[in-house]
Amino acid sequence: MDSKKNIHYRPIFYAFLSLMLALFTSRFIFNGNIYYICFDLVLLLGFCFYCVYFKKIKLFLIILSIFVFGLGWWFVGYYSFQPKEFLGECQVVGRISDDIQESYSNVIAVVRDVYVNGQKEGDLSLYIYGGKDKVKEGDIISFNTEIKKANLFELQNFNSFYYRDNTPYKATISNFEILGNRLTGVEQFRLNMKSILYEKMGEQGPIAYAVLFGDKTDVQNDVYSAFKTAGIVHILTVSGLHISFIIYLLAFILKKCKIKSILNFFICASIIFLYAYVCNFSPSVLRASIMGMVLTFSALSGKCYDALNSLGFSGILILLFMPLSSMDLGFLMSFFSVLAIFVISPWLIKFFNNFLPKFVSNAMGVTIAIEIGILPFLCQMYSSFNFLTFFVNLFVIPIFSIVYPILFISALLTYLLHFLGFMLFIPKLGLSLISNLAQFFGQTNLILNLEPLSIFFTCSIFISFFLVSKFFMSSKSTKRLICSIAFVISETFFVTSYITIPVGTSVSYCVNNSSETILLTNKNNENIIIDLGKENFVKNIFKTLGIRSIQGVVSLQKASVDGILADRLGATAIFRCENLEGWDNEYLVAPNNLLEFGNFDIIFLSIEKSFVGVVISFDNTSVFVLKNKKLTDKNLELLCHKNFDFVILGEQSEYAEFFNSNSIIITNDFTQYSDACFEKDGNFSYKLYGNSFVRRCLD
Repeated sequence: MDSKKNIHYRPIFYAFLSLMLALFTSRFIFNGNIYYICFDLVLLLGFCFYCVYFKKIKLFLIILSIFVFGLGWWFVGYYSFQPKEFLGECQVVGRISDDIQESYSNVIAVVRDVYVNGQKEGDLSLYIYGGKDKVKEGDIISFNTEIKKANLFELQNFNSFYYRDNTPYKATISNFEILGNRLTGVEQFRLNMKSILYEKMGEQGPIAYAVLFGDKTDVQNDVYSAFKTAGIVHILTVSGLHISFIIYLLAFILKKCKIKSILNFFICASIIFLYAYVCNFSPSVLRASIMGMVLTFSALSGKCYDALNSLGFSGILILLFMPLSSMDLGFLMSFFSVLAIFVISPWLIKFFNNFLPKFVSNAMGVTIAIEIGILPFLCQMYSSFNFLTFFVNLFVIPIFSIVYPILFISALLTYLLHFLGFMLFIPKLGLSLISNLAQFFGQTNLILNLEPLSIFFTCSIFISFFLVSKFFMSSKSTKRLICSIAFVISETFFVTSYITIPVGTSVSYCVNNSSETILLTNKNNENIIIDLGKENFVKNIFKTLGIRSIQGVVSLQKASVDGILADRLGATAIFRCENLEGWDNEYLVAPNNLLEFGNFDIIFLSIEKSFVGVVISFDNTSVFVLKNKKLTDKNLELLCHKNFDFVILGEQSEYAEFFNSNSIIITNDFTQYSDACFEKDGNFSYKLYGNSFVRRCLD
């Protein structure tokens, strides 16, 4: 009876799900997204009702307690990452880590051991113009620059790179002074290993380094694209497959050495932890490492190993130390791929066993289950899905299962004894074969363009699979009933999410790579966008604001608007000042002439025959958007005497102090004269209630 209870009663796994649900709920509370909050609460109440109805009171108390704790833990994680703000130029000293990559002639690097104005501060992400040949790993540099905070969220999308690298600051420089050079022991090890792999394996060196340490920085774009398109990019990320091999290797060696159980466990745990440390504690490595340690402890202690409890235990540990990892797509892909293996693959394997050999059905079942598990997150990360992915993995995974152990052992031995470098020839051939397979299968036309899946649809799929699996211990009739209820609730939210809710009169300001996009919405729910940006960025704006389409596009640049993109977004017209160059399908408007478009009045403002920006009036509100250009003193004086409700200056923040104090001044960079700016407030929107303007964060 105790054994059965250990196998089937999974409070740790349910506690993990409750913690995840709480963290997501807190994120939605932070956003003010009532729709998702209601969905989360329905899920919680449904599970609590199940616990009470079937008298699982202990489980009910665990779930409820963890949920309440998780609601506050998200905010602890968020505010503990927030750095203090620095005004003006600062003097900075820091050390370039080995997390460095080239971008054309420039360098993007993570700077550790940072001192700002002589005080120890958090690490920063540094962009160095023209630094390709001027800086290297370990350099201690000194420079003066303006330090900005790294925004974790952009239009509700989580920037996992800042969080994983623990870099709450960011800066851009072109000049610096090198004070010395110092590498940590782990950084020196990684660089030495990289040098060996690149020397002995040639073109396959960057792939081998990515396979061993999860660092894909030096993998060529075309190679990475081929791996991604073929659906095997996961082998470039250290995960359970890698950790499993290390555990089996250690178990074999320690068994031969007749090491006792407790000492055996501590040796395995120490080496796995060290490997995770070398891999920078990425979510997939941490998850696999913790589950591996639990498996090792269970085997050595004679206890029953429960996969779901092990998965939940690893998830709880990670979220206790890094609560915002719940927003990280890498974290979610790692956990849900493993969950899919547990709850989905048994059904698929049982189906394939009817007409395929056992080893083939096992491979196909696990492969397809993993793809189903990560599909919702692939839709968020990538724009396409290869239907041949299942078959590619059937070829690649067996090859990789042979190549990785040989690569691991060969690389380690070559690091210790350099003359053994010839051993890397075999994994070089193996990785070359995998690369060729990726190139071949990546050229197929069987590729589906992906759109992000609804969170409601995704939840309904996973809930249904879990409820019908062997891990949910209830009668078939109870399973069918609960599964039907969960599916109906999820799909009800899914369908109703497409109901258009009026946005209301608003002025929204969003920035992508220093290029601003302004969206104006009137009381009739009509929308005009100023300076159309990249497609994905604009779609994120639409998603955040709940907008389905736009009626018009106003461009302040020379022929920069993609007419095809505007058409896909539902725009019926593109307007540009006739002083600028335009395309044939655009409306060129004479300067200072009033253009009535729907319920918007548009004037391309020109002063002294110089085009300075656009004025758009709607719902008794006037918005002036400055063209990104320098103004003469005369033009600035004439412009400042005009009365606008909103003045959007973008990058020309130095003009903020000259405008009417009754106006809402919006800039890209921080200035004391701005009412709001992207640098300080992120992306934001002003809701207009008559003469009252209320700002809300969109991130």
